[in-house]
Amino acid sequence: FFSPCSVRPTHMAMQFPDTQASARWCEELLADSGVQMKDAGSGKGRGLFATRPFAKNTPIWSEAPILCRQLYENSFDVLVCTHCLKPVKTLGHQLLYMAEAADEDEDESDDEALTDAKAEELNCDLPFLSSKQETFLCGSVSCDECGDVFCSDECMKAATSSYHSLSCGCGEDVFDKFVQYALEHDEIFLSVEKVVSHIIARVEAGQPTGGGGAGCCGGKGTSCCDGNASSSGAAQSAEAVFEACARPFLNLCYVPWHQMLDEDATEADRLKVVAKTAALLRKCLPRPAPAACAPLFTPELFSRLAGALCANNICVNFASPQQQYYCLFLHQSRATGRPLKGSVAAVVRDIAKVQRRRHRSWGTAPGTAFPYFPECEGTALFPKAALINHSCTPSASYEFTGQSSLLLLATRDIAVGEELTISYCDETEDLEGRQAELRNWGFECGCPRCAAERGKGTGATPCCSKGGS
Repeated sequence: FFSPCSVRPTHMAMQFPDTQASARWCEELLADSGVQMKDAGSGKGRGLFATRPFAKNTPIWSEAPILCRQLYENSFDVLVCTHCLKPVKTLGHQLLYMAEAADEDEDESDDEALTDAKAEELNCDLPFLSSKQETFLCGSVSCDECGDVFCSDECMKAATSSYHSLSCGCGEDVFDKFVQYALEHDEIFLSVEKVVSHIIARVEAGQPTGGGGAGCCGGKGTSCCDGNASSSGAAQSAEAVFEACARPFLNLCYVPWHQMLDEDATEADRLKVVAKTAALLRKCLPRPAPAACAPLFTPELFSRLAGALCANNICVNFASPQQQYYCLFLHQSRATGRPLKGSVAAVVRDIAKVQRRRHRSWGTAPGTAFPYFPECEGTALFPKAALINHSCTPSASYEFTGQSSLLLLATRDIAVGEELTISYCDETEDLEGRQAELRNWGFECGCPRCAAERGKGTGATPCCSKGGS
């Protein structure tokens, strides 16, 4: 479903960007996608409509995110590429990571050589794998300055030319203060940090796009920058680069974060949170930001970015390597009675111990008995998917391929001229449950299913626009 962050019912209806600039950018974004954006009628604003037919269960498009980030709590359980969320190293490394990266307050784990040796021992002892090669996930490279892990030189290069060059260059204590404050109020601010850092890095470089062939703030193969920006290699004005890099995020529908309903805080209080968060982030910069980037730290724009990401980000969930293996082990062990070997059993016990201590410290309830092996969880922004309107009987759905890449599929035959819709909520919920979830986007659904369940007939249409007014 859409964003896992603290989306809340709003005081006001969704706001939309300047239609002329947004429409031009959307037209270029959707070129050759088999869809076009146009007015959806009935006061719904704009929507995406098919320009060619799509048969049931066929792909409509595949899309990489322009922003992706692993959720904070999940980062203690699954070791992934900072840039594209791909699990790295080996299965043994992943199990050790769960056992040793237990708590924020613990000391640094063993040195790399010792950890590699322990992981090698684990890989040899894991039952029900036909060869040690099955434990290998992918290679990894680490940043010498901050220790962030990447799955390849390509991802590291892409991150360095974007958001990573700034977040890595600041003092650890300063950045920790920002992260702690963000987590106290809304984790979505960690995504805003990536966007802000990316825009500043590109303005400093004088080019809206960087090297590495990857998405601006995570994911592979997608550039976030305005297609109208020059790609000739010539330096552009700071203002032009800022506009090109900010445009995709300013094209999103939004409710300013500080105007979202909060039973424990007033709008003025939330605006103060925005201002302090922006100020803390500004202190993280290793050098002053270019003058053209000053608007990023104003409460108004910072709040708009946070609100836009809250409304448009999508949860990214896929099975982690350790989750897949543990399911295999449980299935095979029931049939054979074969137990875990000593080294593996010891690590699993350590994982259970770590998880108990963490949940006591964080005050959260575990989803199941210890140990448990969670999936990889992240949040990502897909610019095309962000333009699709909602229906409780959607014509399309999505799944994730290659970790953070989104594949949009037709759930039924879609004719030329028919609107593409997806569900923003759990379709198995009853009317009341669905409407409660959908109020997060500031609207009450009037799709045919909802209308029928209200006993008002089936002539109503979806009433949410993600594309614009």
